[in-house]
Amino acid sequence: MPLRRVADTTVKGSYQFSANRIDPGTNLPTLGNASGQIDFTENGVSAKQVRATIFDQPAELGIASEAAGRVRVDLRGRVNAQTI
Repeated sequence: MPLRRVADTTVKGSYQFSANRIDPGTNLPTLGNASGQIDFTENGVSAKQVRATIFDQPAELGIASEAAGRVRVDLRGRVNAQTI
């Protein structure tokens, strides 16, 4: 890694996980039993078909980098109103 030219640094990698917990922070529900892979470079992050549970129901999570440094997170699943 060129310490004197940090802007020239490039990275590329993946993180694979199984049966983990994702805690997105205050006032958001925790995702349980999360399994999938997150890919990253110096320019962004992405994940497709990350499987998890939310309110003990199955869900699928997707992550994609967007313009201006934003990250979009899509969560798909079903839960009934009584559970929430």
